[in-house]
Amino acid sequence: MGLDPKDGGFPMVQDLVESGIDEVPQRFVKPAEERSFSAARTEDDEVPVIHVAELDTAEGIAKLDSACRDWGFFQLIGHGIPPELLKQVRKTVRDFFRLPREQREAYAIRSDAPSLASQEGYGRFFVPSEETVLDWGDSVYHFLPPIRNWPRNPPEYRKVVEEYGQEIRPLAIKLLQCMAEALGQRASFFSEAFGPSPHYAIRLNYYPPCPQPELVIGLSPHSDLVGLTVLLQDEVEGLQVKKGGQWRSVRSIPDAFVVNVGDTVEILTNGAYKSVEHRAVVNKECSRISIATIYGPGRDRKLKPITSEEMPPLYKEISMAELLEAFLSGELNGKGHLQFVRIV
Repeated sequence: MGLDPKDGGFPMVQDLVESGIDEVPQRFVKPAEERSFSAARTEDDEVPVIHVAELDTAEGIAKLDSACRDWGFFQLIGHGIPPELLKQVRKTVRDFFRLPREQREAYAIRSDAPSLASQEGYGRFFVPSEETVLDWGDSVYHFLPPIRNWPRNPPEYRKVVEEYGQEIRPLAIKLLQCMAEALGQRASFFSEAFGPSPHYAIRLNYYPPCPQPELVIGLSPHSDLVGLTVLLQDEVEGLQVKKGGQWRSVRSIPDAFVVNVGDTVEILTNGAYKSVEHRAVVNKECSRISIATIYGPGRDRKLKPITSEEMPPLYKEISMAELLEAFLSGELNGKGHLQFVRIV
């Protein structure tokens, strides 16, 4: 299959479900102390919701600033991306995962490829060892545009995903400009930090129904290594964000984007904006998809935090290449990226 051999040769989750299993294989069973899947959600303590039009006002910029400082997450509505395109991209993702196994595996991760290209494809990502407990989800990851060829199936894949990526990129740049304004920096602060060739990629996630959802996690707790993630969900909820030591469910708002700050933005802002742990849980009745578009510094960039006399650096300067190398080597767990860079 071209999957990482450290996954022990386990079939993809979708194939396990389609085989008719009624018990979760032991390789997917999370330790008992990690099986706290209930999450709080009250009207007074939800991920903030921001309308794009608000970002043209001082009040809206202040609201964005507060969301990035207190939550590291917000939901974005009124973004202007056509609902029909969002519908098409969701359908295209589902159609990919409905393909026969042989067609999905034609785009499997290549273990023999150069380091950048080896990140692309269909399969499991970042399995550090044969003892790693696997997540209950399958993914496709590639750059925009891909280093490898576009997937050939479904036939509309390239057209729809390319158009979607072209819409999300300027939206991500606008959000970063507004974040820079909120911080009192020039609008180009993040664009300059990310460089002329920023990292731009997409990850398609598919979480099949699970016969024993209380034993597994769809996507293990982690913070995002990059700068900004723009996530499109479907109507099935499953995303949870950690705040105040508690997991908080993120409600599914039709056609909204869930936006979160990544590790590199936390480093660049010297901890002002928070890269927060999050995860995905699954259920017994239905599948869930999500589409994460990822924007961040180019591999050659040096990350240097904003400092002042009142605020000395909390993070050491580090190149994106060094941070990425540590991440891909398995030296860092899902919560360790920032501790690796933090000045003690």
